[in-house]
Amino acid sequence: MFDIDKIFNETVQERKHFHSEDDLKFAFAWKIKEFDNNINIILEKPQNITYKNRENNDVPSHSSIDILLETDELFCPIELKFITKTQNSTPEYRFRFRRDIYRIEQLLINKNRNNVGFAIFLTNKLIIKKQTNCTSFDFNYGIDNKISQEDKGWNYETRKTVTQKYFIEPNWMNTHSTKHWTCKGDNFIQLNLRQDYDIKWKEIKIDDELSYYYCIVEVKGYLQ
Repeated sequence: MFDIDKIFNETVQERKHFHSEDDLKFAFAWKIKEFDNNINIILEKPQNITYKNRENNDVPSHSSIDILLETDELFCPIELKFITKTQNSTPEYRFRFRRDIYRIEQLLINKNRNNVGFAIFLTNKLIIKKQTNCTSFDFNYGIDNKISQEDKGWNYETRKTVTQKYFIEPNWMNTHSTKHWTCKGDNFIQLNLRQDYDIKWKEIKIDDELSYYYCIVEVKGYLQ
């Protein structure tokens, strides 16, 4: 297997600036192709994945994988996250990174350990990689040093001591009886993982005004 860390690092250092997550995705895929022209690379390939929501109901999903690498001997799904200083929704991005890992795990069920997938996060927003505040909704989804196997869910209990705006009955609602955003759509699914994952952030310094930070989580195939 090629050195995914080295290829990603070179992609960022050579391009320096990315217009969007799709721009990063294409540049990274192109760099992989330069490394090995025999790899079949597919962007946004749809895959069927079934989640469980927090009421334990099945949630079928027809989801697209950012990058899929395939040969006769290789099946390697890659999910990318890219967020800049100008973007908000930090709690959702942390949650979605965990969802990326979950999706890769599901795709690698009954694949041998020679098949791997990668979840990659790139940002120039320092707060992403810092420890989450104990009163924030995404406290259990921090990605500062480890992602735990158990999904402990959104941090409602601690938030109740901060504000009475929300309550659980049976979902979190606001004062206008509207579901809180953590109880809607993909934000309401369970994401229990197969194992804990260590997070190691690395810095790529572009110039005096721009530094990127990235982490790569490797997910291995396994037999049920």
